[in-house]
Amino acid sequence: MNPEWALDADAVRFSAPNGGNCYIHRLAFRVLLGRESQRQDCLDFVRSNVAAITCAVNVRLRTAKIEQGMNFHLNSRHLRRAATRQATCMLKVCGI
Repeated sequence: MNPEWALDADAVRFSAPNGGNCYIHRLAFRVLLGRESQRQDCLDFVRSNVAAITCAVNVRLRTAKIEQGMNFHLNSRHLRRAATRQATCMLKVCGI
């Protein structure tokens, strides 16, 4: 994943497995971080949470009608659900 700031969309953008781009708007990061976020905060969050974001992308592609080459967005709810799924899986793997 190679996230970059999309100034025109006020969002982080990266290539998705369907050949399109995935966008996460700056306002989603405000919810996730609990504060107003700057570009670098958003990019750092994505780089620090690649596994959860990848999970959210895969779920979104599977459950929404997103065709090959189409761009799409993830919101804070998509990311929170993915992080919860990831934590639940880790708990099961670790036997906790």
